[in-house]
Amino acid sequence: MDQATKAEQFAALHRKGNPVIIYNAWDAGSAKAIAESGAKAIATGDHPVGFSHGFTEDDFDGFTFDTYYQTIQEISRRVGELPFSVDISNAEGLDHEGLKKRISLVLDTGVVGVNFEDRLSDDSGVLSIEEHCKRIAAIRSAADNFGVPLFINARTDLFFLADNRDHESLMDEALERQKAYQKAGANGFFAPKLLDINLIQQLSEASTLPVNILRLPGAPSTAELRDAGVSRISYGPVVQMEMIEWLKGKAKEAFDR
Repeated sequence: MDQATKAEQFAALHRKGNPVIIYNAWDAGSAKAIAESGAKAIATGDHPVGFSHGFTEDDFDGFTFDTYYQTIQEISRRVGELPFSVDISNAEGLDHEGLKKRISLVLDTGVVGVNFEDRLSDDSGVLSIEEHCKRIAAIRSAADNFGVPLFINARTDLFFLADNRDHESLMDEALERQKAYQKAGANGFFAPKLLDINLIQQLSEASTLPVNILRLPGAPSTAELRDAGVSRISYGPVVQMEMIEWLKGKAKEAFDR
């Protein structure tokens, strides 16, 4: 299957009432295990990959795109038969031309989807709608030039950066961003840390793009999210964090004997 066809297949997996489940990998081995467990698509992100290389939030600035890119290549080689999506965060430090070049590099590995967020690098808020739309348009332009209908999952961190009690008041802006991001070239709308099932349903019903929700601890169940009209459910870093805690526990058990 060629890359363009695989991208179309990935887009088709995003269906209301039958969401695609994204169980994030952090290296080629974990990706292969997830693929062998019945995954319909594979995804990774810079934070899981960085943590697998020993970085923490305190020194994450030292984790380079070159190292991340190498892991993307390794995962793609091992599970290339499945659609593969990667998180490119906010592509900090890149202008529009630099962003296009990075997307071309990522596409060259066989990737068919990206998550792209609107969060400011200092976590003080989100980019203006106008500026983020320009960046989404740059990604779409690069993908079009490459000849692949890349699935751009536009992530808004409006909810992630706000207190849960303020989420309802952010719904109008979230929908405004969804419509603008779609016009700029986005294919999906990702709203991590939105946990209230009524707000999730409201967003899913009003959105003209497939809605992606992050399955954090305390989030609604898969069945509830499905019934609310969500089209994609991501587990993000939760899987890796649970594995690390399991490993710590088993190691401690062995050392204490």
